[in-house]
Amino acid sequence: MKRLATLTGTVALGLLLPFAAIGQSDPVGTSVIPATSTAELYGRKIYTEKAGRDAVVWQQKLQSFNAAAHADGRQDLSAVETDLSAVWAKSETQRHKLETVGEADWENAKAEYEQSIRELATAWNRYRSEGR
Repeated sequence: MKRLATLTGTVALGLLLPFAAIGQSDPVGTSVIPATSTAELYGRKIYTEKAGRDAVVWQQKLQSFNAAAHADGRQDLSAVETDLSAVWAKSETQRHKLETVGEADWENAKAEYEQSIRELATAWNRYRSEGR
């Protein structure tokens, strides 16, 4: 009976030790951080997938714009193409960060991505409203 109690105590201690380490430092001095919840990971995945679908739509818009400008022989649009391409490249860089950034930097990466999309939409609307 005494052996069973000792075994039970050992098993219980073994199961609880990983939880005791949360928030403690490991031997090399880095903090042990609890894993991201499944719901948070799923939310990030859904957001990143939507960003990818949105990127396809933007890419199609920009390609159509460029094709129409070239078909019309509009040389005055080369600066517009350059501006839109630069803003597009920035938004793509930010979108790719969403796919690779760690948990600690997720909110910052998401905010930077959303800002780059607003800049892209602003540039697009500016050129569209000017009748270009």
